Amino acid sequence: MTTTPTDTQQQLRDRLAAAMAKEAGSKAFLKQGTEWEHARAVWEAHATAALNELRRAMATAIRAATCPGECDSKEYCEHGRFQPTVWDDNGQPVEVGISGPPERIAALIANALGKETS
Repeated sequence: MTTTPTDTQQQLRDRLAAAMAKEAGSKAFLKQGTEWEHARAVWEAHATAALNELRRAMATAIRAATCPGECDSKEYCEHGRFQPTVWDDNGQPVEVGISGPPERIAALIANALGKETS
């Protein structure tokens, strides 16, 4: 089975909704039956709103951390300048193969959170 970005977004939303409900003491994700569907839908809506805010906050943080404010234009800023760098296992900087507007980078990071880890 191939995992798409939409799948990972939905998986993350579902995990977040269940965790929020559990933290609040709701049994919406512990019980089965159609009588719980509305409660689950409410928690899923809250999780969607939280994830949207998280993506906006990550984009703002990425922009603040990477933009010195000296780009010639918005187009250059979004498509030419940003290239994140990480440190590899040997302590050497490695450029990450993604670029673009901070919103795109934030969405990619948020989607990666939806993947199951072992």
